[in-house]
Amino acid sequence: MRIRAIPSLKGKVLATVSSPDRVVFQGAVSANTDEVILRDKTYNSHWYKVRNESGTIGWIYGAAIGKN
Repeated sequence: MRIRAIPSLKGKVLATVSSPDRVVFQGAVSANTDEVILRDKTYNSHWYKVRNESGTIGWIYGAAIGKN
C-alpha cells in the first residue's frame, strides 16, 4: 500500500506499507472517492488519513486497508 501526500491516486507517494505493518487512523476521511481495481475486483472507496510506524502521515486508499 502507498501512503500519499493527498487523498488521490495523483498524490505524491510518501511511503509504502507492507502487509504485516500497521497504520494508525488519524481521524480524517476524504470527501472524494476513487475507483480502483485491486485483486481483480473494482472498488470505489474513500481515502483515510493514517500514520505509519515510522511516523509518516498521509493518505491510504480505504479498500486496501485490512481491518483488524
